Amino acid sequence: TRGVDGWAGAWWRCDTPEGVNGFANMADQGATGDTDWRRYQLTVKVPENVENINFGFLLSGKGVAWFDDVEIELDGVHYQDQRMPLGF
Repeated sequence: TRGVDGWAGAWWRCDTPEGVNGFANMADQGATGDTDWRRYQLTVKVPENVENINFGFLLSGKGVAWFDDVEIELDGVHYQDQRMPLGF
């Protein structure tokens, strides 16, 4: 990151028939200021009845942030779905 005056990081939301049932972002642990490359991790409990998962990356505030080598793991296993490759 360069000059981040807020934070930069990931967010994740789980939608179930009852509504949003699982949400996390990196507001309290994201990158701030000027940082070198490093690994960040976000852990979210995914409900059994999840119908949709939305996720992304954001910069809250001013500055510049780069994201690289993004991976998703479900129960410790790298996510690979050939029907919908994520292309990271």
